[in-house]
Formats: sequence, C-alpha cells, structure tokens
Amino acid sequence: MAVITLPSTIAFRSVKPSLVDAGYVLKSGGNAASTRVDRPGTHYKAEFTFPVMKPNDARALRSRLVEAKSAGIRVTWPLVDQDQGGFGTPVVDGTDSAGTALKLEGMTAGAMLREGTWLSVLDADGVHYLHDIRTPVRVGSDGKATTRVWPPLRCALADGATVKIAAPQFEGVLISDVEWEIPVNRLFMPPAIVIEEAL
Repeated sequence: MAVITLPSTIAFRSVKPSLVDAGYVLKSGGNAASTRVDRPGTHYKAEFTFPVMKPNDARALRSRLVEAKSAGIRVTWPLVDQDQGGFGTPVVDGTDSAGTALKLEGMTAGAMLREGTWLSVLDADGVHYLHDIRTPVRVGSDGKATTRVWPPLRCALADGATVKIAAPQFEGVLISDVEWEIPVNRLFMPPAIVIEEAL
C-alpha cells in the first residue's frame, strides 16, 4: 500500500518538531564524568495541528488520516519564511555519502547552502528522510558540494538519489490517535496528529 499524502490545499496551523535521540548518557556511579553514547537512528517526529474547517473542505483530510494510520503518511515540511528554491536539481553524488557527510551534484553553481536549511533524501524505495544542513557551503562551478547534515544519514544512498531542498518531505508513521470533533456549529475540528519517522 502506498504512503498517504495530504491534499496540497491543506495548510497547517502549527507544527511542533522534536528530535528523537537514539543515543543516551552513561552516568558514572562515582565522581567520574558522564559519557555520551551515540547510536544510529536519531530522527524526527512532529505534531501538526490544523485550522477549523468547513465540512466539505475537511472530508479529504479525514479520509486520508484514517487510512494513513496503517499505511503511513507523508507531508510537505513547512518552511517558515525560508525560500529554499534556486538550488537546481540536487541529487546524491556517488555512493560514499555516509554518517553526516552528504555529497551533492546537479546544483546551481554559486548557490549557498546555509546552516539550518531543510532537505529530504530518498532511498531506493522512495522513502523520505528529513535532515538539515549543519555546515554552510557554496556550490562549486561544477554544481557539486559536500556538506554536513544532522541527524546522521540513516540509509544507503545510491548515486543519483533524489534530494529535495525546495520542498522537503516528512514521512513516517502516524503515532497519534485519529479522532475528530463535529460541534453544533457544523465546523470540523481536525485532530492534531503526530508523525514519527520510521527510521
């Protein structure tokens, strides 16, 4: 079954992202310093809320949320006051992107990748993984750039794998209940939903 995407006409009222940390802090029994233990798999989850809607506008949203509970869900990541266009058609350069190093090509020469710029990378199955840029870098005259992203990459990326910067996508499982309210004024109160990346 395909992952469910929300209608493009649906706008979020607010988004509350959080980092799901796969690592932990190992505390000493004595006076020794604590040790940070990093493990692969750190990812994001986010709570999305919607505005009140008229019933006709809300039918598609309700229908898709019900199915997304079992199928998974994908939404366009909101970019608040960030124009992330003008980067060309970025793809993964080679097969050696790993850890926090992401190698890109197919970009607009001279474009500046700034810290905090969101992007999503796609694996061979078309699953989207959300990251943001940690090390600013200017794209070279050959359209290539190597930057550092966070969290670390969570999948093997093929040469030419798609990278979405202008409109990154957030994909995962719907971990919240799907419930809604239909008050007497006949306006639809959509549920807040929580999406967590599956990996």
